[in-house]
Amino acid sequence: KVGVLFMTFSRYYRHKLTAQQKAIYDDLVAGMENRVYEVQTNYVSNQDISVIAHAVNFDNPQLFYVDFTRITVIQFMGTSKVLVSYLFDECIQRNIEQKLKTITSKILNRVAGKTMKVASLVLHDWLVCNCKYGECNDVPNASHSIVGALIYSKCVCEGYAKAYKYLADLIKMRSIVVVGKGIHPDGTSGGHAWNIVMLNKQCFHVDVTFDLLFAGKYCSRAYFLLSTKEILYDHSIDPVFDMPECSVDSQVLPVVSGTAELINFLSIQYQLRVTHSEVRLTKGFPKQKLFAMIKEKMAAKDVGWYNQIDTFWYGDKSRTLFVCWK
Repeated sequence: KVGVLFMTFSRYYRHKLTAQQKAIYDDLVAGMENRVYEVQTNYVSNQDISVIAHAVNFDNPQLFYVDFTRITVIQFMGTSKVLVSYLFDECIQRNIEQKLKTITSKILNRVAGKTMKVASLVLHDWLVCNCKYGECNDVPNASHSIVGALIYSKCVCEGYAKAYKYLADLIKMRSIVVVGKGIHPDGTSGGHAWNIVMLNKQCFHVDVTFDLLFAGKYCSRAYFLLSTKEILYDHSIDPVFDMPECSVDSQVLPVVSGTAELINFLSIQYQLRVTHSEVRLTKGFPKQKLFAMIKEKMAAKDVGWYNQIDTFWYGDKSRTLFVCWK
């Protein structure tokens, strides 16, 4: 089969389907892996094929060559014929697969011998540091697939999420592409995709896209291994499929409980001469209020290192402060 080297490890969406839908799902995946244009299957309604195609799409990032926007179904005499369209020919597909094999082998060398938790961070950091956000038109739909993320180093949120799952599948780490909306700092929201990973039988949210804050210079980890409660501060999840509850917050960032602890943390960080610092506050503050409080405390203690802050960012909803030092 064409896609046998890129077999998906975890298929969460398939697990959520009915028995009949699973059978059609399996027919579709087998047909797509062999580039079949007409997949004969049991009767399926237009509504069901939409749900099944969604499941196939987000369970199987290795099917980057399928045009999921053009899946149609013809019903006849109790059976159905699903018409599948492909984004480019098999020659281009095979060439891309060889490039994917080369780049993924280099990435996987970085996680060899690591625990799953460490590996999950390595994959996150690699995507943040090596892939820019934006549209990629080198091949059709590259921005929304593993092709843009892993080969052309440019994609949008769907590409990041699919690439993270693709890499997770290769190291047998269970991962889901979550679809919903992301709320931007200005309060606007838009369609969004990120991941859930399972580590030691516990689930966590990972959003590579939202950690692109200073991408190209520094790697944020504000959205790595969050609970459902934490992620819902500035995300919403589409209700089409139930997502597993992520009840534990296992973030890797240091945590401070107030401005006095924050002042002390930043003072120590400056003395260590680090290039950047990232910390989470247990209590959220509006940005202006937080920095007014910090400046007031620093002025009282004559903390001169404040002038050594180059740039900073504070996420009201994520309660995360990121400081770049001069």
